[in-house]
Amino acid sequence: MVNSKIRVLYVDDEPFNLDIFKLTFKEKYEVHTALTAMDGLKLAAELEFPAIISDLKMPEMNGIQFLECVKAICPNSMRIIVTGMLDDSRVDKALDEGLINSFIHKPWAKLEVIKVLDQAAS
Repeated sequence: MVNSKIRVLYVDDEPFNLDIFKLTFKEKYEVHTALTAMDGLKLAAELEFPAIISDLKMPEMNGIQFLECVKAICPNSMRIIVTGMLDDSRVDKALDEGLINSFIHKPWAKLEVIKVLDQAAS
C-alpha cells in the first residue's frame, strides 16, 4: 500500500512541542521532527517535504533564517513559521519577501494547522 499522507517536517528546539505535534498529527500526516535547524536542514536535503514548519525562536538560527536556507534546498515546499508573537515585523517581512508562505500562532489550534498543511497538498 502506498503511503498517501503528506510528509511534514517540524523544527523546534523544545522537545515537548515536537512530541505534542507528532502525537496530534501522526494519524493524518507523516510527521518528521528535528530539534535543531541543522538537523532540519539535513532532513530537508534527504527527503521531499511538501510542508516544513519551524518555530521562530531557536538558538542557532531563527526560524526565518532556517526557512530561507530550506527555500534553497526545497523551493517547492510550503514554509511555515510558528510564533507566539502576535505582531512581529520579521514575519511580515518574510511573507512579503517570499521566504515563508504562512504562519501559525502559538498556541496553535489543531484545525488551523490542518487547514494550512492541507494547502501544501494541493
